[in-house]
Amino acid sequence: MVYLLKEYNDPAGWVRGMTIKSFLYDHFISGRYDRELAEVTDDFRKILFERMAIPPGATVLDLGCGTGLNQPHLAAAVGPEGKIIGLDASSQMLEQARERAKQGGYADRLTLTQGDARALHTLVDASPDAVVATLIFSVVPAWRDVFQKSYELLKPGGRYGIMDNYWPNPSLRLWFLSWTFAADAKRPGFEPLSRSADEFNLEYHPPDADVQFYIAYGTKPC
Repeated sequence: MVYLLKEYNDPAGWVRGMTIKSFLYDHFISGRYDRELAEVTDDFRKILFERMAIPPGATVLDLGCGTGLNQPHLAAAVGPEGKIIGLDASSQMLEQARERAKQGGYADRLTLTQGDARALHTLVDASPDAVVATLIFSVVPAWRDVFQKSYELLKPGGRYGIMDNYWPNPSLRLWFLSWTFAADAKRPGFEPLSRSADEFNLEYHPPDADVQFYIAYGTKPC
């Protein structure tokens, strides 16, 4: 299934690349996403960005940005001279991200683009100083390829950060939670970064909970 997609800062700019999973997020998941995941994941997002130490004035690619839950934190990190590029395949989630940016006062620093992350090089022409990928590698098709494309875009010396879940042997309850969000929690989304980055770190949060998230971060070699 392929739809026509648009760049939200340019209503006339249309590109190709929607998936069936994007359709599910548009029509079934986007309305409940913040309600069920915003509070649960906010502390982990904050920890990730603190560990990444994104500098003021940086350009950050928010890969699979969803409803924009990362972006208030990123806007505070990059400051008034920085820039955030948000990419997601779901039009409904991007609408929520755009509204959140207006309310948060950082819409002038945010570019939102709708498109399939597997076609990243045709959608983003910038070389970001940092890439963040939160709750995308457990969802996106061909996730290893998506990581590689985003890592290639990152400037040498730039920071790459991931926040996601990883349950290699999930219980029935955890399996149902993953199914609800069309996610595969058995994907080790941190592995490609561990092989590519300098100063790689991996942390599990909370360390003793059955519903466990990880953050992973590192620096692209110069």
